[in-house]
Amino acid sequence: MRELGNEEPGWYHLRTEGAALLVDIHDSAVPTADTVDPQQARWAQEALGLPEPLIFPSQDSEYFGFGPVLTEVGNDAPNWTTFRGELPVVAGGKLFAEDDFGDLSDTLGYLIRCDYEKAYPFAVTLNFLFKQLKKGEQSSDSPVPQHLHIGMTNREEGPYASAIDADVLTPLARWIHTNVDTEPGNEIAKAMMTAFEHMRGQREPYQEWDFRVDFRSPKWVNLTVPGNACGLDPDRESDESDIAYRLTPHNTDTPVEQLTLLFGLAKLEELAIADYRRVLAQRLAEDLSKID
Repeated sequence: MRELGNEEPGWYHLRTEGAALLVDIHDSAVPTADTVDPQQARWAQEALGLPEPLIFPSQDSEYFGFGPVLTEVGNDAPNWTTFRGELPVVAGGKLFAEDDFGDLSDTLGYLIRCDYEKAYPFAVTLNFLFKQLKKGEQSSDSPVPQHLHIGMTNREEGPYASAIDADVLTPLARWIHTNVDTEPGNEIAKAMMTAFEHMRGQREPYQEWDFRVDFRSPKWVNLTVPGNACGLDPDRESDESDIAYRLTPHNTDTPVEQLTLLFGLAKLEELAIADYRRVLAQRLAEDLSKID
């Protein structure tokens, strides 16, 4: 596995499109039946009661996942493939607080009954995909470096049953450092809110401020979503602005919390890479002007 602090050409990137996640993957890194442990796939399917086995893109199928979770879609860049997946809807009906909590209903408003089993195929598919993409067996000549690595785990229930972590690599740490005094966090928070509302059917009783993204000098980012103090925080702190670090979870107990944070990470990387590409385009234009 590659070292956390190394800066290398990117082989996968994340972005969002409403309630859909898009994963751009270099062709050398697209998962196949030969690169995923079939025993682990069978165990995950049985342990979580997933209705379908793990399938791979092929001449006969455009899908990847435990069922048709991710669909292969077009990518204009040579040697790159994009997979798109719509977030699952887990809301199973409205549960009014007064039914169970009596006088507390005025303060609790209402809760949403969620069927988290509907989210497992999506979450576990990404779990397997990110494990495959982090192995370090890929090669890419992309001018855009790898910015982020995602890790996910999924169990049926209990504390951290739907954990997520992220390696903030050096290019992303630098971008955060550059943008500490701006407000890109608003776009990231909106992406998380969109994901949350889509999965649960509505945002209430939570408010917009329950979805927070805090940039702190010199390079830190904290993501917070509704839950029991649920979020992602740096695992260690140092003053160097270009040193990679890891975001670790706090109380990510359900796939809704896990996938909401994932959408925040995807939007974070999307914004950083857009800026990186703008800088590359500017440099190319300057070089061409010198030739003329």
